Amino acid sequence: MERALSEHYDSYYGDGPSRWRQVGAVAKANNAVALLESVGLAPPATVIEVGCGDGAVLTELVNRGFDATGVDISESAVAICQKRGLNVRRLGNHVLPFEDHAFDVSVLSHVVEHLAFPRQSLIEAGRVATLVVVEVPLELNFRTPHNYKPSSLGHINLYNMKLMRHLLQSTGLQVIAERVTNVSREVQSFHTTALKGTMKWGVRQVALRLAPGMAQKMFTFHGCFHCRAESQLTSYT
Repeated sequence: MERALSEHYDSYYGDGPSRWRQVGAVAKANNAVALLESVGLAPPATVIEVGCGDGAVLTELVNRGFDATGVDISESAVAICQKRGLNVRRLGNHVLPFEDHAFDVSVLSHVVEHLAFPRQSLIEAGRVATLVVVEVPLELNFRTPHNYKPSSLGHINLYNMKLMRHLLQSTGLQVIAERVTNVSREVQSFHTTALKGTMKWGVRQVALRLAPGMAQKMFTFHGCFHCRAESQLTSYT
């Protein structure tokens, strides 16, 4: 599966930087930065983004003053990032080509749901940085079908907050902060009108505020976790 995924993503970004990904990157970067600031980590801290795609989130982090580097398995993604002037290299497998504790923080933003072997990548993220920020869509809810169905987005893993927390802890990462956020108004409005997008955003925002548990069972939100590498696992069987 890992080879098939690599081949799939090699040409995935061949159409160049995506406006859709740029719009979504703003909120993703906001969530990551908010968690970093909560523990006093601010620019020019060093960041490694694992699975940086076309560099949308990485660009946001660089623009906010972070010393950010990226890696991705996709040849087309790396080519786009390098054209944008970003410090990005291609990743041949899950092993990150950096020394232990080379960075202040590892960021995996909407990456883990795509990974055939997520634990291996999370262990590596905790090896090269003491702090790890992970964000995933919370797609495991009432609407999840009984049987697996391929996703056009490439999501092969579905999570809720508890399942993601357990996954992180099983790789030696200590969860020190977490937050659930609504999909941004801009993203909600991207494929429809501003009015419809705002209404959709508003319904979910109210539901999340008044009944967060029920809201997360009904709608897809984003779960963001700030972790500390508690132990250095070198393998997982």
